[in-house]
Amino acid sequence: MNIKFLPFLILPMLLACDDSEEVNVNVVISNGALQCQDNAIPISTTKEYLTGAGISVKAESCGTLIGVGVVTLCGAESGQVHIFSIDEKDLDEAVNLGFTDSSTIEEGFDTVECDSL
Repeated sequence: MNIKFLPFLILPMLLACDDSEEVNVNVVISNGALQCQDNAIPISTTKEYLTGAGISVKAESCGTLIGVGVVTLCGAESGQVHIFSIDEKDLDEAVNLGFTDSSTIEEGFDTVECDSL
């Protein structure tokens, strides 16, 4: 066998062993909305927190937390969140930016249209 063809035989085997399959996770962050006020942060702003740190956003949506007691009181938190799907390798960085790994939210959240909040 001619040695100069060896790299062409080994390269496909190395590529087949590549474990870099991307795994996406969801992170959430409050949209800052307070009851009786129209002060929610736009989803584009919270998305920029991630993209500005070099984190690629795969999908985005809005939601409301489930199972979290929200007091009905003007000025109280609304329980509304922004949800982003990112690569798992960026999870620690997102948490450092103030996002929460959605798998740690026991009851989860309902996804809603961002316009309906």
